[in-house]
Amino acid sequence: MSENLRQPGAVLIEEVFIVATDGESYNLSNFMLEAVIYENMDLNGMAAEITIVDSNGLITAVPFLGQETIAVKFRTPTFESSIQMKFIVNAIKNRTLNNDREQFYTFHCVTPEVYSDSFVRLTSKFKGSTDQLAQTIFNEIAFGEAEINIQDTPHASQNYEFIANYWSPFKCLNHLASKSIGSETSKSNFKFYETKGGFHFTSPEFLIRKQKENRIIYDEYNIQQNQTEEITEDKRSGAYKYISPFIHSRFNQVESIYFPTFKDQIKSQVEGYTASSIVSYDFTTKRMAMMKFDSRPESEGLASQDKKYIKENFDSFHTISQINPTPPNMLGNPLANRTFAPMATSPFGSNFHRGVEQVRNTLIRRYGDAEFRNQVMEITVPGKTDIETGLLVRLVYPKTVELGQGRVDREDLEDPFISGIYLITGVRHDISNGQHSMTLSIMKDSLGDF
Repeated sequence: MSENLRQPGAVLIEEVFIVATDGESYNLSNFMLEAVIYENMDLNGMAAEITIVDSNGLITAVPFLGQETIAVKFRTPTFESSIQMKFIVNAIKNRTLNNDREQFYTFHCVTPEVYSDSFVRLTSKFKGSTDQLAQTIFNEIAFGEAEINIQDTPHASQNYEFIANYWSPFKCLNHLASKSIGSETSKSNFKFYETKGGFHFTSPEFLIRKQKENRIIYDEYNIQQNQTEEITEDKRSGAYKYISPFIHSRFNQVESIYFPTFKDQIKSQVEGYTASSIVSYDFTTKRMAMMKFDSRPESEGLASQDKKYIKENFDSFHTISQINPTPPNMLGNPLANRTFAPMATSPFGSNFHRGVEQVRNTLIRRYGDAEFRNQVMEITVPGKTDIETGLLVRLVYPKTVELGQGRVDREDLEDPFISGIYLITGVRHDISNGQHSMTLSIMKDSLGDF
């Protein structure tokens, strides 16, 4: 039978089964009430919550006690790409008796590597380039065919060393991410995270650069809530190569939006997004040093007057567009956000973990981390299984002004501060009652499109 896709959020649940600790397998397709699957750049591994309606007493008959394996596979009709994952049950919660014949409970699950990370501890000294060390450490908790995708190699952060004192592998990988600089990008905002395609150790700046070079984005979504009629003509901007195929307009309509903060300049200063500084003491030369960073448009002029400013500013990094989201003449002071980092240079050769470059990297990293909290929102859209964290998406946010008569350009209908291309930093899949919706966490580092 041929498949049809007419309803936004339609989903085919192809596999939901659980393997008990004794090796017996049980099909949960008829018992599953809801499944929620999370992937996010702020999570080192994927997680899931699967709610069961149990009218057969499986939880005590099997029994289910935790550490079982759950395999899920679901797919958007007519799509080749599916979401197929295996999880380990780490907790069973919200157990509720509905009546003497039915009960509800939720399996809280994580991927096998996340589960293993809870028990593995490393006590060793590691030395080398951060990309090579990341691969070595990931191998400590890799299961089966699990692989890590390390990009922007070879890393410029060579000759790095640290001691893991009963650290978990994920703690080591997060530490390496905070110290890494790629070969092609310099914002040093590396992340270690998992998607349906595997684990990633990469810089969002690098992801943006590669997709921008090829003018590739995942899809385009429209905030207009009065869009009810089905439009079969592709109305997306057409300026990009879209990963997801156009079906009809209802698949590209935003169902809800959560945009808690449009601008918060005090928060930007406190977190180091507007400006920050770092003081360092060199234990070799017995000298103090200070470095300043400023992301405001006038930062280049400030740097010409004050040699303590590092050469990097907003224009030094690969961003979605070239329009700085911080307006000119915005109040800011690097000394209002000041931290300390020790330094120990060596006359016998540089060592990245305690040299000048690492202190500079700490300053830039703070800006990159703050950027992930500066211009962010969540949008809920119809679910599709060809999506993945790390892709770019375009959002069309309308102007709320009365338009005049005559021909109106597409750009005149869009809010220039909110519309534009965003990076998908997380996806929450909600599957319930045969429907699939997605909540996308998105952020942008600049204004507009590329």
